[in-house]
Amino acid sequence: MAWYVVYSKPRAEHIAAMHLNNQGFKTLNPSLRLKKRRSAGLYVVEEPLFPRYLFVNLEEGQDDFSKIRSTRGCVDLVRFGSLPKVVADELIQSIEQGFGADGVLDITASYTQRYSVGQKVQVVEGAFSGLMTEITALKPNDRVLVLLDLMGSCRQVELPVSCLE
Repeated sequence: MAWYVVYSKPRAEHIAAMHLNNQGFKTLNPSLRLKKRRSAGLYVVEEPLFPRYLFVNLEEGQDDFSKIRSTRGCVDLVRFGSLPKVVADELIQSIEQGFGADGVLDITASYTQRYSVGQKVQVVEGAFSGLMTEITALKPNDRVLVLLDLMGSCRQVELPVSCLE
């Protein structure tokens, strides 16, 4: 048995994986759960780690590779020349070890866990963009207090951590 890369239709990785699994193929479709900023605030979304690609475990000579092309959500196997390219087992193992049982890596943990009091950061969004500052306190709801030097005096300002780098 070897792992191959399947090229899927746009935004159809999960559909392709579901239909391949229904046909008895073992698939790996790693994805990330993360926070994204939208106009109304931060939202938790799940996105594929490799957009339009997923992995399928096939046995050459036993499995019918042509079924992949006719599976809903799939385009074809990734090929170099006329032969499908085999993926190294080490790569698949490292992906399986790094992701949960459901194939999802959750990176929605509080942004404040990335920062500590006294850490020097740069503001990258908003009215104070470009200023270097120091974190003075961590607040709930992914917010921090920073010390800004504005016009000769130091002020504490509360900012969302998504504005920092």
